[in-house]
Amino acid sequence: LTYYLTINGHIEIEGNALKSRSKWLRGKDAYGWNGLPGGNRSYNGNFDFVGSRGVWWSSSEETKLDAWGRGLGHKSDPVYRSQGNKNFGFSVRCIKD
Repeated sequence: LTYYLTINGHIEIEGNALKSRSKWLRGKDAYGWNGLPGGNRSYNGNFDFVGSRGVWWSSSEETKLDAWGRGLGHKSDPVYRSQGNKNFGFSVRCIKD
């Protein structure tokens, strides 16, 4: 997804193309992905960063305990890569094949 965005001109601003037009400072929702800042659930069950970032699991596992995710930040334009413990609660997107 991020590769597709960069080859289509969203270099270093690919996150803005995925962010919803509402709830973000610079969201464009250029592809209908409508990413919202849902935050994440931490290992102790608390919800963190709701309204300031969105984090989604990827299908890439790092270890038996950790997996990779992608995130959007309120004050940042690119998509960032994040490794997280599988006990954390990141958002998921279902993709129809």
